[in-house]
Amino acid sequence: MKIAFISYEFPPETGYGGIGTYTYQISKALSARGHHVEVFSSSPDKEVLNVEIENSVILHRVKADKRSIFSERIVDIFQKRNAIIGFDLIESPEYCAEGLAVRKAFPSVPMVVKLHTPVFLVKKLNNFYTKQPLKKQVKKILGQKTYNKQNDRDYQLVKNADAVCSPSFALTEILKKEWNLNGVEIITNILVPEETYFSIPISENDCTIITYIGRLDVRKGIKSLIEAIPVVLKKHPGVKFRFIGGDGDAPNNGGSMKEYILSVLHKYAPNLEFIGYIHHNQIANYISDTGIFVIPSIWENYPYTCLEAMSAGKAIIASKNGGMKEMLEDVNGGLFIDPLRPKEIAKAILSLIENPKIRAQMGTSNREKIQTWSHEIIKKIEGYYDKTISNKNKPANNLISSW
Repeated sequence: MKIAFISYEFPPETGYGGIGTYTYQISKALSARGHHVEVFSSSPDKEVLNVEIENSVILHRVKADKRSIFSERIVDIFQKRNAIIGFDLIESPEYCAEGLAVRKAFPSVPMVVKLHTPVFLVKKLNNFYTKQPLKKQVKKILGQKTYNKQNDRDYQLVKNADAVCSPSFALTEILKKEWNLNGVEIITNILVPEETYFSIPISENDCTIITYIGRLDVRKGIKSLIEAIPVVLKKHPGVKFRFIGGDGDAPNNGGSMKEYILSVLHKYAPNLEFIGYIHHNQIANYISDTGIFVIPSIWENYPYTCLEAMSAGKAIIASKNGGMKEMLEDVNGGLFIDPLRPKEIAKAILSLIENPKIRAQMGTSNREKIQTWSHEIIKKIEGYYDKTISNKNKPANNLISSW
């Protein structure tokens, strides 16, 4: 197959989050299977075309320093490449409707939309602790919705795609309610970790470092985590909490989240370590001495943070909201917490600190799952793409939809 991925994010230049990591992982895996794969992404300051990267993936970067202009700017580059290659299939994330302009320009090319987390849900989670304006509060009391899906570009892209898939059941349930979206296939995200992850020892030694990886955002559950930290340190004062990820906004848009953490936990500053954003190739170097991963997101779809922790052989404390329960429950790979209950988070951390055998068992089960599942996933992805292309080519589906 000849496959085009549209993704504003793609490492290293724009490897901001999970969409970039996903696109990097799946493009490499498919190319390694013999498919022709091209990625259409962005650069903050220059245009770079036809660059061959790992596993013979072809990368194109259009100059776009913000997502709002990316969708339109990628069309000309895609048009030129499609005239040469003749792509069998396009995949785009729903987030910020990155593939919408290409979809409008090339409706005859089959398009898969992969659900990550739509903008309306991200905004809702980021504003979780923000007091709503009086007008919105009144509308809520009166039962009026302030969100209209018909004006949502993410929704427009999804409804005009040929196929829609999600890595988690959790997200499909939300979009059934909000978008009346049905028929979504579950295709889990793929991770083929570097060998450095698998070489990290699984140990029952004293647990002295607890790690959080992700942007320091409200929706990632940071507020509850920092309320849990004093409870843990009261009993285990030698433990250090390591934060890996870029800075975000404090609650109520109150400036830097890092500064907010330091102000709330100023008494415990020696127990806090901030690494900042690092390239994914460096992550293994920073987590080998970690005893426990904490991922307390208010809601999360199918985070690569969790997959990376699993491949590293770590026990995980994860939010029960979203897809992480689907990722860990079948192998008993972690403890699930309510991300709005700091005491519950603290209790889970203390439980794993004080039970090294359980920590090691969880880590072993998590690693074994990651080691065996990537080949099955890639075959499922290939079958899903084949089916999408075949369905598009049926005579009844050759009509071009109007916009």
